[in-house]
Amino acid sequence: MRGRCAYCGADRSIQRHHMTGRADPEGPYLDADLTLPLCVRCHRGDHKSWITGGIEVGESPLVVVARLACTSRGLASRAEPITVPPSAFGALADCLARVVNELGGLS
Repeated sequence: MRGRCAYCGADRSIQRHHMTGRADPEGPYLDADLTLPLCVRCHRGDHKSWITGGIEVGESPLVVVARLACTSRGLASRAEPITVPPSAFGALADCLARVVNELGGLS
């Protein structure tokens, strides 16, 4: 993947971070389209924050929202403006709409 890390701005060793993760380590991504470019160090750190934050493995809507919150905190911790591909916002909106539907929709 090309570009800069959305957390630290590094331009080397960029990986695609799937913001919702997987239900289990060998399973498919919960949302394969919702990704951010992260360097190896920040990518590992974000996954570690899921573990230290007590976000369990699973695919429940609450797990998805908790993982998105961790990633959002990482983005908010940047001292400099971030560069996020516009497509990430569309994917985020789609993911959140699915979570709302799984939680019973809006009444």
